[in-house]
Amino acid sequence: MKNNMNVSETVLGWFYFLFHLVLLPYLMDWINSQLPDPLSKAWVCLLSYGVSALFIMMICHNFLATAGSNMTKNASGWLRAVALGFCIYFTSDTLMDLFMSNFHPEFARVTDSTLATMTKLDFLPMAVGIIFLVPFVEEMLYRGLIFRTLFAQSKSLGYVAATIIYAFLHISGYMDSYEPFGLFLCFLQFVPAGFTLAWTYANSDNILAPITIHVIINTMGVAAMR
Repeated sequence: MKNNMNVSETVLGWFYFLFHLVLLPYLMDWINSQLPDPLSKAWVCLLSYGVSALFIMMICHNFLATAGSNMTKNASGWLRAVALGFCIYFTSDTLMDLFMSNFHPEFARVTDSTLATMTKLDFLPMAVGIIFLVPFVEEMLYRGLIFRTLFAQSKSLGYVAATIIYAFLHISGYMDSYEPFGLFLCFLQFVPAGFTLAWTYANSDNILAPITIHVIINTMGVAAMR
């Protein structure tokens, strides 16, 4: 892939990924607890992803500028990659849901109830965060940084390891909510998204392609929850 982060963007990106994953949530919760009138969880999540989006744009501005330039130079190819990636994503995700509904009818995706409740209570911050900020931050970190770094070493390693990391980190906050088998089913539900978004990035050679698909999918999800 040619649409890669340079060395400084990669190094700083890995440092920021660890900060985003480990320290930022605690830091934002602590700051919120010091406020006279603490914000809701939805607003804290929005601000957290807003902070991450800002830092990622500052760290990876060259990477993003190249992606934007390449998109305008090859708009038709970029659109084809987005359309194909979306079709694969939607089809694989639908098949996974169909399998789950037949295999385990009472099973529900681990994040669905939490996000639905937060969206109903605080629609505006959740909608903005889920539709715009989450896709940008996650694609830049999981695909632009993690997948691309591993892909450079081995294509198979890139797909397998990056998809596992993506799925695992999405369920890591719910370890106490499910028994091991139920948690494994939750993990499986994120595999199609992780693999397809990585494939879209590799196929398009442009990080803006998976970001766009992620925005579309999340928009559909918010509309369904609304």
